[in-house]
Amino acid sequence: MAYLPRWPRRSVRVCQLGSYIFSGFQEEMTSASLALLITAIAWQSVADTKTSTNAVSSKAWRVKDMDVVVVQGSDLGPSNLAPRAHDSVDLEDRPARVETLGDVVGELPGVVMFRQGGLGAGQFVSIRGADFDQTVVLIDDVPVTGPDRGAVDFSLFPIDGFARVELFRGSAPIRYGAGTIGGVVRLVPKDAADRRVGARATAASFNTVDARAEAEGFTGSVGAVASGGILSSENDFEFLDDNATLADPSDDALRKRQNADVLQGNGFFYGSWERGAHRLAALSFGVHRDRGLPGPATGTSLDSRQQRTRIFGSLGYRFDGSAEDSPLDVFATVALGADSDRVQDPFGRVGLDREDTEDEFLSVDARTGAFVELLPSLTLGATVFYRRDEIRLNNLFATPGDQPSSRDLGVMAGELTYENAIEGVRLLVRGSVSAQLTRARLTRPRLGQTEVNELDEVVPNYRLETLIQPLDWLTFTGLLTSGTKLPTTIQLFGNRNTVVANTRLLPESSLGLDAGVIVNRTWGPFSVRAEGRFFWLRVEDIIIARQTAQRTVAFSNEREGESRGFEGGLMLSLGPWVESVTSATYLDTSFDNRGFQRRQPLRVPVRLFQRLTARLPGPGVETFFEVDHRSGFFPDQANLVAQQALTFVNAGLRAFSESDGASVLIAARNIFDELGQDLLAFPLPGRSFEATLQWKGSFL
Repeated sequence: MAYLPRWPRRSVRVCQLGSYIFSGFQEEMTSASLALLITAIAWQSVADTKTSTNAVSSKAWRVKDMDVVVVQGSDLGPSNLAPRAHDSVDLEDRPARVETLGDVVGELPGVVMFRQGGLGAGQFVSIRGADFDQTVVLIDDVPVTGPDRGAVDFSLFPIDGFARVELFRGSAPIRYGAGTIGGVVRLVPKDAADRRVGARATAASFNTVDARAEAEGFTGSVGAVASGGILSSENDFEFLDDNATLADPSDDALRKRQNADVLQGNGFFYGSWERGAHRLAALSFGVHRDRGLPGPATGTSLDSRQQRTRIFGSLGYRFDGSAEDSPLDVFATVALGADSDRVQDPFGRVGLDREDTEDEFLSVDARTGAFVELLPSLTLGATVFYRRDEIRLNNLFATPGDQPSSRDLGVMAGELTYENAIEGVRLLVRGSVSAQLTRARLTRPRLGQTEVNELDEVVPNYRLETLIQPLDWLTFTGLLTSGTKLPTTIQLFGNRNTVVANTRLLPESSLGLDAGVIVNRTWGPFSVRAEGRFFWLRVEDIIIARQTAQRTVAFSNEREGESRGFEGGLMLSLGPWVESVTSATYLDTSFDNRGFQRRQPLRVPVRLFQRLTARLPGPGVETFFEVDHRSGFFPDQANLVAQQALTFVNAGLRAFSESDGASVLIAARNIFDELGQDLLAFPLPGRSFEATLQWKGSFL
């Protein structure tokens, strides 16, 4: 018997797929979206018959926009064959300090990053109030996790090796995926642009040491980038222990965090070969982490530990027709991944039972696609993705799991893009439909036996994106998207310590809308970039996490949930000397909790981030000042207890020499020593200091 007794309203069995796509899609894709695309094409055909000095060809403005460097925000992309992200952050010139990609992504509008303690603990991203596991993470164009692994831990990824981070809210064009609910974070590897080596070393509070080295080089048509490093920290910071009595401050006490040490090493390689329009790329990434599991602030465990190893590699080919004035763009990629996660809790102090688990995860991912310009303003694309995940859950204290679970996921998608400039107004309309096919056989060791659950389902999704640019400095955006997410293995079976199993979970299906405006102006050395968007998201059969009295998490389906709000970003710069980056997000959520409307747990209503960077015009000295505020939120379904609001203030001073590539950075985090707790009442570090020495040099 399948573990899913029912399916969202838009789902069908495999045998019904054909009739649904040709008839049922009118209920969701609607004739309005198709009419918008047809109207745009007709408008362009009429405009092409006119001779106007204001008319600009599609090819002309694409070439012009290819030289625009976007740090944050969105405008019409350089080509409809390679869609531009909604937001991106350049990683090339960031000051060298102890930070992860989770810290970077958390600076963008609409994004909130949660921690589970100090360095080496989990970092999870929520986009517009979506759950952590509703965010898909790609390295280049390959997902680093499948639907069974749950939320991506951003603390595993170092910054070096990547050129930028891109963010697609809601969902991405079919080149990068289809049918997501929260959004897509794409990590773009760094191409070798020089022959150089570099090294840096950081010493910080709580006995923290971080050392990294990197090298890049190219010869002819071959380039490669490699980096690696090691991080060690005792994480013995002070925290405020409320003795599990939030309403009674009389028994609060300052204590030092114990059993929170971490030792982590990782390595990254990216190599490419190019000849004309042909490009081959190989990527590999590996990380091993050994850390203590101290648990929440109360009931600290001194015996629990976790060892995690992740290996990921991919090989890709692309034919980029723009290099040979060809209308064709083709790509194909294959990737392999392996993940081992061992948790030792011999006395059951982190979870509910004694645990010695060693879970293994294997994945194979293959994807291919082709995009062709049917007309100078019209592009047709199609992609096919296939992924297989195998999961073996073992508990050495109980009966080992002798039968692995497996899940096969296939996605077929088609996309039509209209992109042109008509009477001086630039326009992009991109519509796509996709079908997600899933076949799963999930097993779970239970009371000395093996429990088997199976499913075989098909789910359709769609996406419609519009961008209108009436002026060079003004852009309007809109997005209509649907998505689907299956329950993850962790949600179904738990992790046997902090997450409780629930094998009756149903998949989630979503409908999302957003509309925004972007302003980008420059006056001499002064430039302004401002963006603002309203968004709305409805999720049927939403999976809600609730915190239990034992400080664990249990997941359950509720009828539906809604999120709505506003996100905005503002970037001001005065030449190369002063830059100010601000992002703000307001979020209002609700869900039907047995007939009562409650706020969704673990959703932050207000998030504000501000960074001011100043560089002296003479010597190589720059400073930065950051303010990161997160309002209080409810960790529980019933909204009985509110987690406190947190405001962190960071600052730093960097001195550098452009002649020999040396620099030194001194920084302070959490200057006002904010003592707070984050997800599941894990205490966060207080005030800390760090000093970093860095050197980069060229070689022949």
